[in-house]
Amino acid sequence: MKRTGTLRVVAGISRLEGWRRLARQGEDDPLGAATDFLAERGFDDGDFIQVTGELDTLNDGTPVCFISEAVSAGTLTGGLGVAAKSSAKGFGGSKANAKSTKAKKSSSTKTKAKKRNTKGRAKKSRKK
Repeated sequence: MKRTGTLRVVAGISRLEGWRRLARQGEDDPLGAATDFLAERGFDDGDFIQVTGELDTLNDGTPVCFISEAVSAGTLTGGLGVAAKSSAKGFGGSKANAKSTKAKKSSSTKTKAKKRNTKGRAKKSRKK
């Protein structure tokens, strides 16, 4: 199975935000081994990733996902994961939209001001 989400690492234990712990099967320290596995691939707390693995439990009954692979979710489907990352963090692209709207308003305001100045100049030249 595949699962995408924000990686959270607390006290050396990795999980996808709001989900089960990540582990590596056949290791003496399966939870620590998963964190090492992810770190070796350049992943750290807060990264948006996709893991491939199997759901199971540790000997003590802790539910985990035994991961076999991990990739950056930002590289999936031609960068679509980047948009998903923004949404997952609560931005949903609203900052970019706000900047774009602000730029449009600014440009529109400049155009209106230019038109007002042009009208004013035209009236002055007619008076002469």
